[in-house]
Amino acid sequence: MKVVTKGNTEDDSVDSDYLHGDASSEDPSTHSTEERDEVKEVMKMSQKDTRRVIFWRFVVTFMLLLTALAVTGTTYKFLADEQGEDMEAAVSKVASCLSRFAFYALTTVSLTI
Repeated sequence: MKVVTKGNTEDDSVDSDYLHGDASSEDPSTHSTEERDEVKEVMKMSQKDTRRVIFWRFVVTFMLLLTALAVTGTTYKFLADEQGEDMEAAVSKVASCLSRFAFYALTTVSLTI
């Protein structure tokens, strides 16, 4: 490559105006259409990325909802079973205590008569 800078010649051949960002040699209409094409391409890419983000946000939200429902349902079922067993155990203890008390009261009353 040859760099040309205001009359001086070096090994690398690249126009110094191009290196310094001087685009005066380009046709303004070509520059404008290239810029529009780039803008459209960037917008198209960003729309694809936006759709992907929305899709994965939906998937993650749906999975979190399913997990929450599974945990809630399992917890409810477990606690309902435990509560039923605890209630049956408590009623059976009360019934046992009442039957012992009744038996003790009857035997005490019958012995005193």
